[in-house]
Order: sequence, then C-alpha cells, then structure tokens
Amino acid sequence: MNQNKETTLVATKEYTMTLQKGPYQNNGANPWYTEQAHIGHGEGTFGIFKICFDTGARFCWITSTQCDTDACMWFNVPEGSDPEHRKRFRPQSDDYFEWIQESPTVTIDFGPWGKMEANQASDKLFLAYDSGSYSTDGTLTANLYLVTNYEGPQFKELNWEGGYGISTGRNLDKYGFHFIKTMVDNGKLAPGPEISFNFKKSTEPDKSTGTVHIGTENIPDDVVKESEFTLPVTSYSDDYNYLWLMPLEDITVGEDIITFRPSPSGNEKYFVLDSGASQLKGDDWAMNQIYSLIKNAQNSGQPLPDIKFHFFINGEKKVLVLTEKEYLSFIDLGEDAGTTVVDVVPLEGLGGIALVGSLMMDHIFTRYIYDKSPEVIGTEVKIYNKVGGPVIIQDEQA
Repeated sequence: MNQNKETTLVATKEYTMTLQKGPYQNNGANPWYTEQAHIGHGEGTFGIFKICFDTGARFCWITSTQCDTDACMWFNVPEGSDPEHRKRFRPQSDDYFEWIQESPTVTIDFGPWGKMEANQASDKLFLAYDSGSYSTDGTLTANLYLVTNYEGPQFKELNWEGGYGISTGRNLDKYGFHFIKTMVDNGKLAPGPEISFNFKKSTEPDKSTGTVHIGTENIPDDVVKESEFTLPVTSYSDDYNYLWLMPLEDITVGEDIITFRPSPSGNEKYFVLDSGASQLKGDDWAMNQIYSLIKNAQNSGQPLPDIKFHFFINGEKKVLVLTEKEYLSFIDLGEDAGTTVVDVVPLEGLGGIALVGSLMMDHIFTRYIYDKSPEVIGTEVKIYNKVGGPVIIQDEQA
C-alpha cells in the first residue's frame, strides 16, 4: 500500500486549527482536541471528529463503527446528564477509502497506559476544515488504525474520538505513517516544518481555547520571546525513539534530588513534552519519590515543594518549575471526580524518562521542529513562557 497517494506539488500552506478543552479526567490523557482535522466519513456525516494531535504517538487512529463496547459508544458524562454519543468512523463510506488489512485485527499497545484492537485502512484527511469549507492544499491520504475494541476507564474518559501521531520520524510503527513527512513529500509543507501548540487554559472551562499550527514559525503575541529555550532531541532506545526525548540533568523536589532507574544508555535521564498526555509520569522510581515527597508535605501541613527539571544544554543552565498550582489537578469528571490530586504517576518500563503533558504545556508555548532531510526527522523543541502566566522557564540559580 502506497501511503503517499498525493503526488501533485502545491504551494506551501500554513494550517492553524482551533483547540477546545474537554473535562479534565484522571486518565493521563490531554483534555484538548480539535474539530478541524477531519477524516473520511462518520455515522451519516462528513468526518467531523474530536481529534488530538499527539506528539507521544507514531500512528493515526479513529474509533470505528465496528466497535460497540461501552467505551467506544459513549463519552463519559456527569451523573444524571444525558448520554453523549461518541462519533465513530464508518469504513468504506467514501471513494478515497481503502483497506490495508481488514483482518485479522492488530493490537495497538500504548505501553503501561493500555491496549486497543484495530483494523488498518487509509482515507483522505482534511486539515484546517472550518464551517463546511477546506483547502485542497490541506488534504492528504493517511494510514489509519480503525479501532474495533477498547475497554476500561482510561478510554471511556478520553475527550477525543481519534488521535494523529506526530512522532520524531524515528522507529515508525509497522503499519503507521510519518504524518509530517507525508505532508512534505506531497508539497503540503516546505522542508524544515514544525508543529506548535498554544493551550490557553481558563478558570472558566467554556473559555479555555487554543491553537495547533502546522507549517513554519508562527509565534503568537502572548508569548515571551526572550524566554526561548531550545532542547535538542536525542536517542533513548529503538522502542521509544519516536518520542521527542530531550536530555535531562536532574529533577529536584524541594531540596531532594530524585533517583531514577537506569535507562538503556546507563545513567542518562530524559525529558519528554507529550501533547497527548496530561500528567507528569514516567520512571516509576522517580515518580514514586516525587509523589511521596509532596504527599508527606501535604499530610504534615508543610508548604508544598516545587518540582524542578534541571537542564545543561550547550553550556546554558536552565530549570523548568512546576509549583503546586500546576501539579495539583482538580478532576472534573470520571474516577475521582470532585477531588484534587497530586498529578504524578509512575509507569513501569520507562527507566530514566520523565514525561509531562498539559500540566506544563497549558502554561508554555511549544514548537516541535523537523530538519530538512528527506527523512524529515524531529531535531529540537523550542519552548517559551507566556505573558501573564507562571514563569515555568527560569535561569538556574548558582
């Protein structure tokens, strides 16, 4: 199956899509999504789905009409509310649809987070779709996993109906595809593209909004440009090199230096900003220590310590700081609804990795940047503080 069906080169375009924030749920997934990145057709309609652009994944997936589990059929809603139906993708519903492998199904493994079953197909994807119109420059054919089964609270609590993986281009999934490379190869993007996220969280849920931009540099006005911090992408192991892994010196909580499990390279530590995630999670040794130190302070009535991520990049020392205002999360819906949690979670199998999602990304502007090589490889992440927001990026004090 040729995943690059689009062959006509067109003028380079910029694609900006509005983000909406759903209820914050205790499942580790980013609550943000867009309804302006469509695929194929849904149940009787054009494919208007809630989609997450996920830098922690290396494939595209969508909930299929072939899945009839409770988690596939319905969104989580507050007790006593009317059920909200989850839109599902209808295979063979348009002229662009093609099966890659209808059977047998394959298992998609999200590691410690969970698994789902899916068939493989391809269909037309539409970027920056707005009010019934779209530009043909923003269309491409995408390989998809059509989910036929997922169960469990983590999936029921997803605010999305599908996810588009935005990997570094390393160690691609066997049946997936390189989203950004496909756009470059088909003239939809110029060489050296980037994808950026600007989440604008509000204390009033209906006023939380944001944007995801695919194209060239596009720094919004609410960004403190002088705070720019560039983190190079590095290698971990073949299994996880699709992630945007960046070198990390240490994590401290108050005066305590956190201990990590050995990573594949020994004692190296890694930092990941994952647009598909919400919590701080990763190395189980490290996360258990962080959680315990905060809970101990909380239980003894002491001031809650900051979580600090320390970096030494090209002779420059920087620190990223999460205070209790960032790492204490109120759960809107689902498991633990109505409570405030220390949003730090251990995951087995991620020795040396600290991964954080919207806990931090809600308060910074983030750019994921690719090189100009034919392989279109992610090489660096640039982050910025935002005007009027918490000062996440700071100079390391001597």
